[in-house]
Amino acid sequence: AVRAATTQLTHRDGNVRRTALQALAQLAVKNDPEAIIAICDRIGDRDARVGWAAADALLWFVEQGNPDAIFRVGTHLGHLDPNIRRAAVHALGQLCKQGD
Repeated sequence: AVRAATTQLTHRDGNVRRTALQALAQLAVKNDPEAIIAICDRIGDRDARVGWAAADALLWFVEQGNPDAIFRVGTHLGHLDPNIRRAAVHALGQLCKQGD
């Protein structure tokens, strides 16, 4: 089921990508590195709704303070699209522990 959800993350329809993100977040093992990579990549999606869904999906299965997730989300902070930067800031606000 995780593999099926992951393959839908690149579907041409943004609604399908958002649904796949929600499914992956619920099915992935806590802090699964492959799921973190797949979901973090979608923060930079061309559809802002998908990017926000990715930011929210991380919070379902990634523990606060996870350095890999924080690093990967942080790579979107310099993106040209302000919606992508906002989604990254939103995710980091939830992922970072005080002092990170």
